[in-house]
Amino acid sequence: MLTVTACYGPFYSATPPTAAPTEIDVQAARTQIYQTVVFDLTQTAAALPTGTPTEQPTATFTHTATFTPTVTETSTPRVTFTPIKTNTKPPQEYECRVQSQSPKSGTRLRVNEDFDGSWVLLNSGTKDWDKNEIDFVQISGVETTSKTAIDLPKNVDEGDTVKILLDMKAPSKTGTQNATWALVKGKLVLCYAYLSIVTYD
Repeated sequence: MLTVTACYGPFYSATPPTAAPTEIDVQAARTQIYQTVVFDLTQTAAALPTGTPTEQPTATFTHTATFTPTVTETSTPRVTFTPIKTNTKPPQEYECRVQSQSPKSGTRLRVNEDFDGSWVLLNSGTKDWDKNEIDFVQISGVETTSKTAIDLPKNVDEGDTVKILLDMKAPSKTGTQNATWALVKGKLVLCYAYLSIVTYD
């Protein structure tokens, strides 16, 4: 509020009038400042971009297949050795082996045909053969000779051979004809010898 002082008379004062102090409404000023601040804050907030919720990244788990190598045991083929059969039987005092024979098994002969039967025998024992003690005899089968037992033609040393030779005749019937002979010393058989022929008309 301003106070006006009235002047009377024609005289003017050389000193300008002094303004009366202005009374300020403090409460109104505080209210004005508060409203201004609120207005500024409202305008500032309106000017800001609208907040959009940001989608949080979702953790994605990727399964990676892990291959564990399988160890396969491969067997390495081994060399197989076949043991050679050896005659570990100790030699007997009296024994023999047939080294060859004639005719061979299965030979075809005509009925009643004459032929020579022969065997080469090896003394594989540890004793010599005495021709007066050892015989060659037929023990079974068809008859192909009139002699069923003969003496050795000679003495046979250990490791030596002897040839038995007989005059024979094929049987009169056809078919397979078999006979078994043996080298013997008394009742001891040293080895066997076989005859097998086929007779035909």
